[in-house]
Amino acid sequence: MDNESPSTPQELPLKEEEGAPLSLGQVKRRRAEPAEPLPKRQGSVFLFLQRELLATRYHSLDSLRAILMLLSVILHSAVSFMVYTPFYWPVKDNHPSYFFDSVVFIIHSFHMEAFFMVAGFFASFLYQRGLAYFVYNRALRILLPLLLAYQLMNWLMPNLVSGSQGHIALQVMGPFYHLWFLYYLLFIYGLVVFLKRKISAVGLAGIHRFFRGILHSRFHFLVLGFFTFPFLLLMSSLMVDPPLGSFPLPSFFLYYLMFFICGWVLHKNPQLLTRLAEKRWHYFLLALPLTLFLCFLFLKLNWHFLHLPWKIQLPLRYVYACNSWLWVMAILGFATHSFNFYHPALRYLSGASYWVYLGHLPLVIFLQTAMQGLLLPGLLKFWLLSTLTLGLLSAVPAVLTRWGFLV
Repeated sequence: MDNESPSTPQELPLKEEEGAPLSLGQVKRRRAEPAEPLPKRQGSVFLFLQRELLATRYHSLDSLRAILMLLSVILHSAVSFMVYTPFYWPVKDNHPSYFFDSVVFIIHSFHMEAFFMVAGFFASFLYQRGLAYFVYNRALRILLPLLLAYQLMNWLMPNLVSGSQGHIALQVMGPFYHLWFLYYLLFIYGLVVFLKRKISAVGLAGIHRFFRGILHSRFHFLVLGFFTFPFLLLMSSLMVDPPLGSFPLPSFFLYYLMFFICGWVLHKNPQLLTRLAEKRWHYFLLALPLTLFLCFLFLKLNWHFLHLPWKIQLPLRYVYACNSWLWVMAILGFATHSFNFYHPALRYLSGASYWVYLGHLPLVIFLQTAMQGLLLPGLLKFWLLSTLTLGLLSAVPAVLTRWGFLV
């Protein structure tokens, strides 16, 4: 999920001129330093910092990943203000509005799909450095934060809600809460390692050629939509539900696996990113009217969508699937075109966004509960809630660095 390569190599110290007399300090430094560099263990995962000095940083996708993580805060902040608040959400505000139903629907159209596609891209980037490095990096960056955040969530969340309805909603949501993304990623990583070890190079090349051919085709979003829409038939409404419970559900796993694989193929074929950037407006102008149409249906039908005849449900599910691919292609194209450069603020935001993602849900639930009965417009409460959450958690890396916990 994370490309950790530094953006600039460190400067090398200047050499002393030959024949020039050395000062006492220079003599001491030379005695303290080894005359020859220590031998390198090329196969060791502990050389990851040295390897990353040679790595390429994808600034555009770093920035996109940060934006997607920050959108998680916007999404979860808006849920309690929905008219049709999902049954698994523990807080419902006293000032709901259809505006927030629309916000949640639009973000849901591409949010997690783009997340898994970017995760697949960076997984391919990391795996090319070797299996040992891949496993070590993912354990450090995904498994360890998941275990720590899992313990924190299950200690905090039950103490933040009141009433039996709120506690029932938390039980329905499951023990992983918003961390289900990391949980599913670990299973996908396990599948990737298994396939790489068990399937022959010819078989893997065939899979790669198959998906590359789809992405190169003119109407690739129609073909990809055909592969993902069957998994949407199991959803409780027109949009994709979040996975609930303690165990991975096959329908969600396979649905998001398709986006992960396409992200992996994108890394192997970087010219496809250029093509997405060139066609970004085409994707956007196709996705926008489809999204407005589907959003209108969602607001009219919501949970009653399942009562529609199958001959109506099936084409609508397929349109939604194609629309999700259009949005993912569009935002990848815009990110490649507009954020393919280094900027200190974007670099900090990219690093801080992971902290925001891991820790935002308890703060969001706490603020939603605290603001629930306030006689303020819902839009104002939403703005205060999301601004406070983003501001406080975005400052965490800077504070930890200042205190010496991060270097």
